[in-house]
Amino acid sequence: MGAAVHLRKYRLLSRAGMLLVALAVSLASSPAHAIKCTKPDDLCIGDPCVIRQIDVASPCTLDFGDRTLVIRGTLTVPNGGTLELKAREIDVRRAIVARHATPHAGVAGNVSLTAIDNITVGWRIDASGRVTPGRISLDAGGDVQLLAPLRAAANGVNPTATGGTISITAGGRIYASGRARIRADGAVRTAGGSISLSAGRGARLENRIGADGRDGGSLTVSTSTGDIFTSRQLTATGELGTGGSVVAFAQTGSVFLLDHVDAQGVTGGGTIFAIASKVLSAAGHLRARANPGMGSGGTVVASANAFVRLSDTVYADGARGGLIQVSCLEGDLQTMAPLLADGANGPGGSITVNALHAMTVDSQLDADGDDRGGDIAVNGMTVTIANRGELFARGDTGGTVTVTGDSVSVLVGARILVDGTEPSGRIQLDATAGDLTLSGRFRARGRAGSIEGTATRGVFADGEFEADGDGCIGLSAGTTLDTTGGMFDIPVMASCP
Repeated sequence: MGAAVHLRKYRLLSRAGMLLVALAVSLASSPAHAIKCTKPDDLCIGDPCVIRQIDVASPCTLDFGDRTLVIRGTLTVPNGGTLELKAREIDVRRAIVARHATPHAGVAGNVSLTAIDNITVGWRIDASGRVTPGRISLDAGGDVQLLAPLRAAANGVNPTATGGTISITAGGRIYASGRARIRADGAVRTAGGSISLSAGRGARLENRIGADGRDGGSLTVSTSTGDIFTSRQLTATGELGTGGSVVAFAQTGSVFLLDHVDAQGVTGGGTIFAIASKVLSAAGHLRARANPGMGSGGTVVASANAFVRLSDTVYADGARGGLIQVSCLEGDLQTMAPLLADGANGPGGSITVNALHAMTVDSQLDADGDDRGGDIAVNGMTVTIANRGELFARGDTGGTVTVTGDSVSVLVGARILVDGTEPSGRIQLDATAGDLTLSGRFRARGRAGSIEGTATRGVFADGEFEADGDGCIGLSAGTTLDTTGGMFDIPVMASCP
């Protein structure tokens, strides 16, 4: 009899448990007391219009007109729901929660805030999802001030969602404090999302911003009339796949990147574009590299009109080399840190540096390849390869190095190497309106390598030149050809075939 009683109790407990699970699922999918958004006064009245803690039904699309909207209580958006609020000004003082990361409710919501004037976010906005990513959109005619995190990321146990979308547009300025981290990350097996910040009069970002994932997502910061300052990392890394893209673009102003920018990947590097009208300054590395054993290096483009300063390494290396372009379109340019586009198991990549006026290479430019060297091009009005300058394009087949300017000087200690075996590479140095001074080391060892220099005026070659085998060293001058003090392993000719 005791066993029978025990069995009945077990069955009752099992049924009660099943009812509790069903109730929990029901509550998760249909929150109690959700407010229908038929008119603005359903949420708050007065000016300022203050919203207390509330759950809204979806869709909730309301226009508060010329009033100021203050969110002073947690505002919850249902699974897969939509919240769109418009007002003259919007002040977020408590959380907006559109995150859904449970097994039974995993579709993130979409949150859109639009203000005629300013938007201030003083508490988090979360539109993360387990199955489907969410979206956060802030659109202000004036300024956007971020004092708390924005998140539209993959979330929950074993999420299948990609990173979501975060879009911020300001007619004025965008400011983000250090605690206002912006995340649109994917999961271990899903891609990063999309982040876009567009400001009319400049952006000052003291926060970390990331769209990382299995494959990197996209991250863009742009301004039409102001400057861009970033104090923390900008990332769109591919943790297992390809790197994403990071863009910083000041149409009429300057770009100051005080920390690293990462778009690296495992199976392929991503892309980085840092472009300014006035000044571009990058204190941290720019990294679009790939795993040396798996993928191609990515692309890095760094350009400004007045001044460019890259203080840390630029990476576009991988199993196969990528592309690096650095330009100062109206002023001088000096490389201070290495530019790496080498290929560890394949061909080297491509590196181009150019300036309208003085172009100084005072660091390593590496386009070496395993099977084939890449190509390096240096251009300017007055070009100097300084004593720390190293231009490498070596491989089983040597690559190409071209240096062109009105006048060109390669100082003592500088090295230009394009060695190869089947065949060697090519070094071409041209001074189109002045002298060519060659005091460094030039090497194109291997079969059929060539070192060639020409000048409208004089050629002064007192460096070391090696093109052994059946290679060629060709020097020609419009006025004076002086090879006194030079070391040549084969006879000098007027030109190479």
